[in-house]
Amino acid sequence: MIRRRSPLRTQFALSGALLAYALVAATNAAAESPIRTQTIKEAQWRTSVLVTKLDIQKDGERSVKPQITLKNVSEHHVAGLHASLLLCHMRDKSLDWIAVQKGRSNTSCAWEMLSETPFSLHPNEELPLSFPIALPENVLAGNDRLHIVVADEEGMTYARANWALPEGVTLQTTPRQLDVVDIATLNRAKYGDVGFRSLSGMTIESSEKPEVRLTLNNISKQPITPRIRYDVYRRSRAGKKVADGAVRAPTIPAGESIVFTFPLPVPQEVQSYLAVMQFVDEKGVAIAEREEVRYVLHGKGATIQDVALSSTKATRGEEVRVKFALFGPPDERAPGAQDFNTQLPSVDIVVDLFDQATQKVIGTRRFPADLPAGGLVLEVPVVAAGDSQNVGVSVRAESEGSTLSARVVDASDSVARNKGLTSTIARPSVVAHASEVSSAGHQSKLLWIVFALADCALLAGVVFLVVRKRSRS
Repeated sequence: MIRRRSPLRTQFALSGALLAYALVAATNAAAESPIRTQTIKEAQWRTSVLVTKLDIQKDGERSVKPQITLKNVSEHHVAGLHASLLLCHMRDKSLDWIAVQKGRSNTSCAWEMLSETPFSLHPNEELPLSFPIALPENVLAGNDRLHIVVADEEGMTYARANWALPEGVTLQTTPRQLDVVDIATLNRAKYGDVGFRSLSGMTIESSEKPEVRLTLNNISKQPITPRIRYDVYRRSRAGKKVADGAVRAPTIPAGESIVFTFPLPVPQEVQSYLAVMQFVDEKGVAIAEREEVRYVLHGKGATIQDVALSSTKATRGEEVRVKFALFGPPDERAPGAQDFNTQLPSVDIVVDLFDQATQKVIGTRRFPADLPAGGLVLEVPVVAAGDSQNVGVSVRAESEGSTLSARVVDASDSVARNKGLTSTIARPSVVAHASEVSSAGHQSKLLWIVFALADCALLAGVVFLVVRKRSRS
């Protein structure tokens, strides 16, 4: 006699099988490659860019044509680079160019030209650069060495070199009239008249007023009234200019010195800032080399640097590895930071792959990260939910609904754009919101479906047990 299985038992068996399948599917869906992290010091995180060719040619009586070839010898794509050309001299010829003495760089410069368009280097790529330039008028005497510095918007320097001007090229010079004997930053609210070295990065609160204290010596033979023009940049000279201004110092008799102090603006974003000062006379002619000071706004912050993609293409179902450096609040290592009890934030990292042609997100990975002192290097595999011939990536660090830092790298045109996001901007405008994209969040949707099926299976099992108990009674 063949015993028929009741419909409820059949339903229970199917529910059990469905539950087992759901659990297996959930396990497979969640099996992404692990995220690799490495604790580092910021000075150790440098992508190697070498200067493989260096030449400068005369291009006229007062024009030159520097030529340089850069090579990326690392395994990573480097984007968002700018080149600066400067006319400089050494403060102390017994030291090298990059030495720092009493908080000031040994390289003193009187003129600078910054490339407006960023460029990039793919792994093992060599890039020739040429800069035909007309040398400026009224250059301060002694600044006859041409420098090139390659850096990004975040202030990371990748390469530097310098040349002597070629024979036959003459500079129209003007004598130096003012000597900046000493320069320091002040935070009177906490430290009174105690000054910090100019490039050390003094820490301030948003309610405090940073100041610059200058000791100025008139080395000319006539009275001068210096005018000081300043520009304030986010992190570096290649960063976004956030403020500018000008002040007039008192008239200084010939051969005498004064101490002059003036305030600097306080930007809104928690970040490190560089103020670049130029000293001119009443006609606008330079009377001293430019000077720089750095100051840091205290608060919860983070900085993402050097985003690199493992591939410029993406295939549905395959991983694209995104590598970047992540650093904590900018005042973490600044002088006086210990007086502010700076807390290293726990942040959520969001990595979005997007297709450059459609501007649509094709893969997302979100995870928490605790920032140790010094920072992290992270390598994040992201599974692409669609194909892309020109893939880009957006990396964000978020905390309590605010974006602390963001970086967008478009691997197709090799341009990185520093968005300088504030808490009022949720995500980079170049990336479409995941809810607007049918293929975005593919794996998260799959997990939702899997767990929904699992819930249905459990509910069916409960119904079966209830009906069975009632039938027996």
